[in-house]
Amino acid sequence: MLNDLERKRAERTLVPLLRPRLSSHVKDGGRIAYRFSDHWIELFSVRPAWDDPSELIELPIAKFRYIRVREEWSLFWNRQSGKWRAYQPLPTAERLETLVDEVLADPHCCFWG
Repeated sequence: MLNDLERKRAERTLVPLLRPRLSSHVKDGGRIAYRFSDHWIELFSVRPAWDDPSELIELPIAKFRYIRVREEWSLFWNRQSGKWRAYQPLPTAERLETLVDEVLADPHCCFWG
């Protein structure tokens, strides 16, 4: 489980990912959010459902996992099948910032489409 210091550091690092990426077909672009779970941070977008704008849906973007014994972060992306897979171009990094930059750049269109 991430301790308080690791959580605060991660929250500061995730700030650039929280800027909304507006799509032309979505009137309300929604927002980007994250949640902590044990050693995981899940990044997802929250948007109104297309058929019922009063209902909010969550769409997965990326997952980060901290491996304390190796002192490194892992990056995962969500395949169309709904299964999470290690992001092979850059599966691990010593710093979360490196993986956040990779998600922002998204050179292989795995995270933002």
